[in-house]
Amino acid sequence: MMDVDKFLEIIENHTRREILKKLVEGRCYPLLLSRELNLTQQAVMKHLAYLERTYMVRMCGYERNVKGPPRKMYELEGRYTLVVNLTPNIFDIKMQEIPKKKFNVNLRDADKILKEIDKELEEIDKKRLELLALKDYILSMLR
Repeated sequence: MMDVDKFLEIIENHTRREILKKLVEGRCYPLLLSRELNLTQQAVMKHLAYLERTYMVRMCGYERNVKGPPRKMYELEGRYTLVVNLTPNIFDIKMQEIPKKKFNVNLRDADKILKEIDKELEEIDKKRLELLALKDYILSMLR
């Protein structure tokens, strides 16, 4: 499990965050990333090497290219959630690895299921914020 400091070090860089965002959309090769992010291929390769060393991405194979050599393909490997709570009375950081699981899901219902998941996560976030506000209030009264 990666620690919070290392995770923050990885994502503090804007370029690395942009590369991660692109890889969330699917596998990609460095030249395409450099074009889409308006960066040099050398810069993209440097960041991909760093992300690969930190187990956030991995080289997942090659794509044939009729105009040249096969292209290395990269995909996202890391699965994390990071929650930071900061108020005058609370400072918590919680990082967890999201488990890779298989579910028995009918993909014909994927849009419906994803909407339900998003709705439930939104409700959880609202409840979490209410509880944090209450905790912050109580702590401020105790001080």
